[in-house]
Amino acid sequence: MRFAIPLLFFAMLFLCGCGGPTREINGVSCEVLSSREELELASIARSTLIRSKVLTPGEKAIIRSKDPELRIIYSGDRTGDATISWQLPDRWVAVFIRGTFFTPSAQWMMKIRDNQPEWLDLRTQKPDGKAPRPAPKK
Repeated sequence: MRFAIPLLFFAMLFLCGCGGPTREINGVSCEVLSSREELELASIARSTLIRSKVLTPGEKAIIRSKDPELRIIYSGDRTGDATISWQLPDRWVAVFIRGTFFTPSAQWMMKIRDNQPEWLDLRTQKPDGKAPRPAPKK
């Protein structure tokens, strides 16, 4: 019985791992999103765009069927800037995420680029005329 708790602890540690994948960023080891979490982030961005009122049904169909381009620049543990974008026939559509991913404090912004770039506030689905605001300082 005396060895059961430490043995159970090490078995759980071995089976579950110590955490997510890591990457060295600016000389510091930081936790990054797993492949599954990256797919989840892209799925959330896709469903947000499909619910938006600024895309045509044809554009929404392309977004449903086409894999996005995903680019993440990390600045810390599960924190950074992510761009999830689709190239449509007439426009380029992207969702930008800044901050700690999968938290309510992360800032989300959608951008559609054709002849005139236009920033849209995802809460109101209306143009706000401003670029994304920087993440709050901790």
